[in-house]
Amino acid sequence: MPKLPKAYFTLLPSPVWPEAKLLVNGEVPSETYLEKMLEALTKRADKHNIFVDYSIGEQDGVYTVTLKFDRVTVYDERVRFLAFGVVRFLVEETRGRMTVFV
Repeated sequence: MPKLPKAYFTLLPSPVWPEAKLLVNGEVPSETYLEKMLEALTKRADKHNIFVDYSIGEQDGVYTVTLKFDRVTVYDERVRFLAFGVVRFLVEETRGRMTVFV
């Protein structure tokens, strides 16, 4: 039986821009595919009046996705839910081929 991917996440506090950083390694999708997933996520966040800005970096085959949340505090339940949703979304969309560290 194959091992299930592990997902860890944390929010880095910032007074104006709480951030959730996702470090993605292993079998990663293309940057274009990652952008499409993140665009879908930002549309979902917009429905809850949460503005999300993101950037994608890559070094030695490891993708770093930084999400910035506007107009909310780091303790806002919606932000924690959204950050967890990102992790679950990335793992599910790659059908477990990706390990996500946040």
